[in-house]
Amino acid sequence: MLGVKKKRHKKSGRPVSPGRLLQDIRRAMRDEGRQQLQVDIDPEQCKELEKARVKNRKEMRLSLAATGLALLGNISPLFAVAGAVAVLYLSRELFSLIRKDFRRGHYLSVYLIGLFLTVGMILTGHLALAAFAGVMG
Repeated sequence: MLGVKKKRHKKSGRPVSPGRLLQDIRRAMRDEGRQQLQVDIDPEQCKELEKARVKNRKEMRLSLAATGLALLGNISPLFAVAGAVAVLYLSRELFSLIRKDFRRGHYLSVYLIGLFLTVGMILTGHLALAAFAGVMG
C-alpha cells in the first residue's frame, strides 16, 4: 500500500498490530494469568475460587429459573406467584445490605431504592423486569 505507514510503538520501535492488541485485551479480560499467579502463591485461594464458581453457577441457574417463571406468569397465576417468590429470593442480598445500612444510620441508600423498584415491579405485574433487576442486583 502506497503512502500508508504502520504506526510504531515509541519505546520498542515495533509496529503496532491490531491482532496482538485484541489478543492482549482478551487475555486481560479473562484474567487467567492473574488468577493462576494467585493460586500459585496461595493454594487455599484455589479452594475459595472453586467455592465462588459453584455459588455463581447456582445463582445463575436460579436466576434463569426465576426469569422463566416470570415469563410464564402471563400464562398462569401460579407461575406468577412462584416467579415473584423467586425474584424476592434473588434479592435476598439486598435485604442484608439494607439491614447493615440501617444499623449504620443510613436510612436512604441505593440498595433500598433498588429494593423499592423491584417490589414495585412485582406489584405492578412486571415480573420479567423484576427478575432481570433481581439478577443484576
